[in-house]
Amino acid sequence: MGHFAHTQALAYAANPERVKRNRSLACPVRDLFLELIPKYNAAVFDNGENCTSQRGDAIEFVGTVENADVVYFDPPYGNSHSDYQQFYHLLETYTEYWKDKLFVNGVKRYEPQRKTSFAQKSTIVGALESLFEKSERIPYWILSYNDRSFPNIDTLCKMVGKHRQVRIERRLYEASRGGKGSVAGSSEILIIGERK
Repeated sequence: MGHFAHTQALAYAANPERVKRNRSLACPVRDLFLELIPKYNAAVFDNGENCTSQRGDAIEFVGTVENADVVYFDPPYGNSHSDYQQFYHLLETYTEYWKDKLFVNGVKRYEPQRKTSFAQKSTIVGALESLFEKSERIPYWILSYNDRSFPNIDTLCKMVGKHRQVRIERRLYEASRGGKGSVAGSSEILIIGERK
């Protein structure tokens, strides 16, 4: 499934024809994750530096980053999916979200829900502006977005353009991947920002 809170997957997992086409429908997420770990690990290389991983609020964190050459932003695609937090947090679901959670309707969602200003139309522009301002000292920015999202790509490029020279890379979805942000005819966009 395209996200990880899709109860229709339970019906799909009971359909042998669907499972034949996509065995992951009937495979526990834990098993899929463990199966993919060698591929993830193969992408890791030793650069001779001490590296750390952080989890937290992106706006707060990026302001504390020292000596970074590039930052990669992958915010929720505003207005392109109904509930980014609930549907697309696989690693946090696996490691954190379900601990001590109260379930609503049995399986469909967790409480209390975590909110982000990057996922709501009324707050996303301000959140992005804050993120860019706090990232000013990082020379290169790469931002992943979708051309059916809010704010639109032109607006987003103008926002980045206040701080960086902007270059765009575009990849067209030729077949539907699920969710209105990834249907055939939409594009995945990389906005690359370099210091002026």
